[in-house]
Amino acid sequence: MLHNAASIGGFVQTYQITVDPGRLCAYGIPLMTLVQVIRDSNRDVGGRIVEMAETEYMVRGKGYLRGLSDIKSLVVKSDKGTPVLIRDIARVELAPDERRA
Repeated sequence: MLHNAASIGGFVQTYQITVDPGRLCAYGIPLMTLVQVIRDSNRDVGGRIVEMAETEYMVRGKGYLRGLSDIKSLVVKSDKGTPVLIRDIARVELAPDERRA
């Protein structure tokens, strides 16, 4: 998932990708291929929290993907010359991140 920080209060928003397994199977795309396409398209983004010696560190990075339309338009594979995009096999939306206590 990709993350956006909430600047003042509120929930932290994340990009949530909900894959349609039927469409994934129909196009013959392994789930790991989809994961790799997203990773390769946004290499600079770091993780969330790293815990070392009972101290938590927030890891942040700047990625190439700027929004929902960028993610939806990623090409997962080419089927007989026609690109299969993420929007063809999954729903992409903003959702609240998991809350930490």
